[in-house]
Parts: sequence; structure tokens; C-alpha cells
Amino acid sequence: MIILGTLLFVTYKAVYRDGGYKVKFNINLLITVFITTMIMTLIKNNVATSVGLLGVISVVRFRVKLKDYRDVAFILWAIGIGVSIGTQSYFLGFLYSILISVTLIILNRHFIKFENVSLMVVRGSKIKEEKLEEILEKHCKEFKLSSKEEKEDYKEYIYHLKVKKKDVVKLKEKILEGIEVDFVKFI
Repeated sequence: MIILGTLLFVTYKAVYRDGGYKVKFNINLLITVFITTMIMTLIKNNVATSVGLLGVISVVRFRVKLKDYRDVAFILWAIGIGVSIGTQSYFLGFLYSILISVTLIILNRHFIKFENVSLMVVRGSKIKEEKLEEILEKHCKEFKLSSKEEKEDYKEYIYHLKVKKKDVVKLKEKILEGIEVDFVKFI
């Protein structure tokens, strides 16, 4: 299970190296291997449990709005814990939960730290959006305009950025020297 999950993880990363790679989704794929194994071990040949579980997963899939790929893994994990308790397989529920927890913590600490997401607020009276986005393209892995407010005396732009923490100061300096702004704030 661990070897095949690792193969899946490495292959996904290699295939999407050029673009479109989402580290959170890749971690979710690996965790889904553990969760599915846990649930299948608990269900085995019990038709009633498997039909009930299928119904629960259907409701979760269509009724829950997810903001992060990892949310699916946590929902499935919670279902797996519920099934393990319901079938009185406490040891398996505990064993897989420890395995999933340790894997998630290690992978998130190791891989997510390279993709810091920040919220940047830029306010000024003479901001040129094109010039600002030129600077963001050069210094950010990814950015998206979330909010834009233009009043008579000022403009305010709020961006979601993927930028390393060490590059935030450099980005702020480039914006302050390249564009007339009143302030730049990272949250």
C-alpha cells in the first residue's frame, strides 16, 4: 500500500511538472489510498455496510462545498472512523487513523511550505493595474485579483498570491518603487 501510494504520488508530480501541479491534490490522492484501504478492510464482504456507506459518500459528495482538496480526504477519513467504530473494529480504525495523520502532517510540512498563499492589499491614488500585474508576474508563482475598488480619490486591489515567504519583502519593495502606491499590506 505504501509503495503503490508513493508511486502514485511521484508519478502525479512528474506528469504535472510543467504546469497544473497541485501539491494539495497530490497529497489528497495519497491519503485516499490509505482511507480506501481502511474502509475496504472494514467492509470486507458485508453488503449492508457497503450499501450504507455508498449512500453516505453520495450525500457528502453532492451536498458539501469544498474549498480545499484535502477536505475530501478528511470527510472520507471521518466516514472510515465511523465505519470502524460501527463495526467494532477499533484497532483497525486506530491504526489507519495514526497512519493517515502522520502521513498528512509530514507531507504538508514538507511540500506545502513551498507554496505559501498570501493576501495582498494595494492602495493608492495613481495605481496602474497593468504595471502592478507585470511586477506580480515576475515575482509570484501565481496570482489572482480577488477584489477591485475604485473611488474618486483612491484605488484598492486585493490579490491572492502564491509566493514564498522569503520573497514577500522583495515583492513589496518592487511594488513600492515601481508604482505610486500609498501602501502595500500582506495578510
